[in-house]
Amino acid sequence: MTPKELVSRLQKIDKRLRVCWSPNKVSGLYFYQPGHPDAHENGLRHIGAIASASWFLTLPMKDFYTKGEKFRLSGPPPGADIMQWEYHRGWKSTLRLLGEQGHFSKYKLGKEFGWDIFVMGVGGILSKLPGLGELTKGQKAKKELGMDPFVVPRLGAYRRTVVAK
Repeated sequence: MTPKELVSRLQKIDKRLRVCWSPNKVSGLYFYQPGHPDAHENGLRHIGAIASASWFLTLPMKDFYTKGEKFRLSGPPPGADIMQWEYHRGWKSTLRLLGEQGHFSKYKLGKEFGWDIFVMGVGGILSKLPGLGELTKGQKAKKELGMDPFVVPRLGAYRRTVVAK
């Protein structure tokens, strides 16, 4: 997903959304609300941040950590100094924050982007669920065995399908 696709899908939910793109790593998300007390002179009220277009395409869906050239999705390694690792927010975490802060309906965000953005732990260290297009641990194991990873067998039926190589 590109950042403009993400913004256009958010604008389908709420037409007031505006983005001020930045050449830096972070761009601003705003609502156009001229009468709001927190709005600037131009009528925009800041609601959050999104990774800028150049940085967004390199981001995974989930939160991640970097230290120089090292990259980890599951957090810093055990026993490592946490202060040396830089935390980055994936785009699913941005959506979760917009829903939790009340700027967007959680129902509409879940319907548009998938329910897993609001499950605890999906965007960080405790992440156990796959993102969109990823296989779960069990599905990967089934695929390695030559089974169809998306077929759920009936109870009592232990049929194994072998894919011809």
